[in-house]
Amino acid sequence: MSAYYRVGHLYMDTTANALYRCTTAGDKNSSVWAPIGGGGSVGQYTFVSDGGDYIVATAAGFSPVVTTLLTSFTNGATVTSMTVASIGGITAGQTVSGAGVPAGVTVASVNPSTKVVAIASFTATAASGGSYTFTAYAKIAKPPKIRCSIASETYIDGTGVHTFTYTAVTSGSVVQAYTRTNNWGGVNSEVENVTPAYLAGDLVYAMSMPALNMPVSPGSSTTVGVTLLDIHDKDWAT
Repeated sequence: MSAYYRVGHLYMDTTANALYRCTTAGDKNSSVWAPIGGGGSVGQYTFVSDGGDYIVATAAGFSPVVTTLLTSFTNGATVTSMTVASIGGITAGQTVSGAGVPAGVTVASVNPSTKVVAIASFTATAASGGSYTFTAYAKIAKPPKIRCSIASETYIDGTGVHTFTYTAVTSGSVVQAYTRTNNWGGVNSEVENVTPAYLAGDLVYAMSMPALNMPVSPGSSTTVGVTLLDIHDKDWAT
């Protein structure tokens, strides 16, 4: 029988000299741990979609959980929970997909004893059937040169004063990238580089953070919970 961890349990990583606290109860697959002291750890993530000032990604090594239902629902039914055949790896915040489940439905809580997954209430778009997938998505803050509006910047070297002017490349209302024009010496000018958008499948290296609420757009009073932050402020993904 595997170990079960409760909220408040502590774990010391003696290799990394880091202390962690259990924030969501569960077994070794479903429990969630947060670093104590404001630190974090570097992880690899795969870009899925653009969320505006942040990107949506999946974590390497954490595959979606696929399981079947033990209780069915009918088309048009109001669904607030799902009893599943296998609970391992399902945690709060994951997105649910499958027959009859509209896009964007997330897990609210999990009861390992009863295998009941409480979810955000939805109206079924079809009768239940087949397998259901529970996927954990991470929200990662974009680097500033993609996330924020930039007018210009300057630096001085042996060839004179360089002034960089940025032009936003947008898709709808989302800034995808910037082209950068380098003007120097008063007479020279060239389009020097393009700060690219993230594309599906790009690998993003980020540091997990205990908590970060960031504006949906610069100056916005609306925030979104972002648990990961690009650690090196690079303007590209590999």
